[in-house]
Amino acid sequence: MRRLGVLCGLIALVCCGCSLPHHKDVGVIDKLAATRADATTVLIHYNRVRTQADTDRDVATLRAVETGALLQIDAGLYHVSRVLDPGGSGARSAWTQPTEYVVPRLRRYPLWFVLVVENPDQKTQVAVLFNRASSTSSWKATYAPQLAATTRLPALADQQGGAVSIDPEQANGLPYTPVDLLARYCRALSDPNSNDARDFPDDAFIAQMRQVRSRTDRGNVRVTQTWTPMRGSNALRTADGGALVFGSVQRKDTFHIVGGKPIRWKKSNPAAAFDPNRIRSAATVTYVHQLLFYVPPRSLGNPRVIGQVGGVVNASSR
Repeated sequence: MRRLGVLCGLIALVCCGCSLPHHKDVGVIDKLAATRADATTVLIHYNRVRTQADTDRDVATLRAVETGALLQIDAGLYHVSRVLDPGGSGARSAWTQPTEYVVPRLRRYPLWFVLVVENPDQKTQVAVLFNRASSTSSWKATYAPQLAATTRLPALADQQGGAVSIDPEQANGLPYTPVDLLARYCRALSDPNSNDARDFPDDAFIAQMRQVRSRTDRGNVRVTQTWTPMRGSNALRTADGGALVFGSVQRKDTFHIVGGKPIRWKKSNPAAAFDPNRIRSAATVTYVHQLLFYVPPRSLGNPRVIGQVGGVVNASSR
């Protein structure tokens, strides 16, 4: 029986959250976001909840342990699976024991930490970020970009035994803020001739997306691609003075039919699950991508994506 990832191509990975015993901390705090034991408990809880959610392909179950763009990706994944492979199995392998714990010392909520785990289904790693909005909230996953099996996170700065977080709206010695990084990256993706594209000359994700566009822009089909940064990001200081930045972006591929007969999506195309109609003049497919950037100090090179995951979240035509 086929797995969900076979249907979508780009599998959306999700993480867990659980409500751990806590005191009702308020105001300013100064502590590690979680202990290793807490983080491991969160992961165990996630594996149990995700197994149930996958089996039922139930977004409501998954909503209890993840949020934001990550939930959008997985909701799309479940929808595609139910429509295109109704008799299939949605079960995915549990993530393994973490190989890295990245726990920042924080002074206020939300608390968050990162685990690097192995994903046996894809033979990749996942840098999963868990977020806890308040002392009475449960841990929920907000990011889960995949990394190649051989990729290692750069060394991180240390502060009293914890990683050092960066305010996404402050440059903090970087070429630009993490928020501005996402906006510049989207402009580079949208227009290879833009000034912003010069900041990402060797980025593999940009090269991959341009190949995707060139493969579909042929015959009587013309493709335009637009990218938009999504709200929210998390950043960590690296030991070399750079940063690791987690962020999400939305991509819209618009297909224009130039002459010729109307067309349909192939039955195996995830877009067909959202829009089975004939495409007479144009169609738009919406994706969400989660990205993990390494931003070195300017003297050491250019920012680049080192991990990503994404999926179709909607499609429509006219």
